[in-house]
Amino acid sequence: MADEVKALWGQYLGNLQRHPLRTKAITAGVLAGSADVIAQKLAGAKNLQLRRSVLLMLYGFCYSGPFGHYFHQFMNKLFPPSQDSKTIVSKVSAFFPIVAKLLQYHYSSRKLLVIPNVLFQR
Repeated sequence: MADEVKALWGQYLGNLQRHPLRTKAITAGVLAGSADVIAQKLAGAKNLQLRRSVLLMLYGFCYSGPFGHYFHQFMNKLFPPSQDSKTIVSKVSAFFPIVAKLLQYHYSSRKLLVIPNVLFQR
């Protein structure tokens, strides 16, 4: 079993090197959809809301994965990649305010546009 997991992990890392954007988008989609199914089960849902899970999967695939990919490329231009603690602290210190503002804009613009809440309708 451990050998199979190592082989799959190696394939994943290879895809991440060859096709980073595609791999990150697929990973974000699978994780978002899976997390929603698990959350529904833990919340005691008798019937899964598959439409909601698919929409969250699309959100991860179309937005979260690509956003993370390009945002980290942008951060690497601002702060050259390094393992020293000063660079890591600088990246984290810059990361949270920027992402918080983007998320605030995202959610407030959603309210302003009066987009119906299709994800959480029963």
